[in-house]
Amino acid sequence: MAIKISNSVLSERGLFHSFKSAPIVTITFKIKRTVYEILRSFKRKKILKKLSSFKVSPPDKINLGSNLNSNNISLFANQFKTEKFTFINDFFCPDTFDSLSNSFPHEVFFNYPKNGSKFYSWSDESRWCNSKDKKLMKRPSREFLEIYPTYQKLYDFLDSEEMSEKVKSITNSSEASLYSIALSRAQEGSFLSPHIDTITTPENLKPGEKVMMNFIYFLLAGGSTPEKSGGTGLYLDNEFKKPIFIPSPLRNSALLYDSIEQFYHGFDLMAPGSFRWAIVFQFKIS
Repeated sequence: MAIKISNSVLSERGLFHSFKSAPIVTITFKIKRTVYEILRSFKRKKILKKLSSFKVSPPDKINLGSNLNSNNISLFANQFKTEKFTFINDFFCPDTFDSLSNSFPHEVFFNYPKNGSKFYSWSDESRWCNSKDKKLMKRPSREFLEIYPTYQKLYDFLDSEEMSEKVKSITNSSEASLYSIALSRAQEGSFLSPHIDTITTPENLKPGEKVMMNFIYFLLAGGSTPEKSGGTGLYLDNEFKKPIFIPSPLRNSALLYDSIEQFYHGFDLMAPGSFRWAIVFQFKIS
């Protein structure tokens, strides 16, 4: 759950959806969402049939980029140790990046935003979550994995010992286990209000409890500047006034940050003609 969101920032961008303060905006938003989801359900069967006929063959193996080999990984580990975040270019090797880009899911797999503070599309159908709480436990739909076998390979890799070892090397942890994976699409008008996740607050942690590491993998994006193209940055405030780090380039790169640190994270309204495809995954470390 997102906390410490600036209502003034949402209001300035016409995204403050509170029926009491902005009834017309709120009603319009809910109508748009309902219409979008109805149209998506009608289009879905037709699109799935077409997609089934043009499946992209998965790669033999998912491979990380050369930046994450044993000779270079210490650079990111050192930055993470001192700053509690790091940014990794060329996260996957070129062949893996091409495979992920060429088979990124169709928009019918993505839901309309639920509110204005997180105003971008997410894919509930492809969500993966490994939780002890059965209500949170989630696996991608059969249709999704059949149409996009490349992403089955990706999920298996992220849940592998190889990836766990990389996370442990960067974070200097003795344990690292995959907790969740989520795909998102953002485009012109999308927005993510700077916020802190409730799970990050120190008072919520118990002695010995594992800490969440957040990876935002920017698969592909287009636009004038990272700030206006969905580049989720880290901030000291919730109004975009005190940036700590703005990621660039937004292509085959990943921002990793420690959730226990009180980083605000978000991106401003995306500019006309811009887009961003992203994969967010989380690891629990000891």
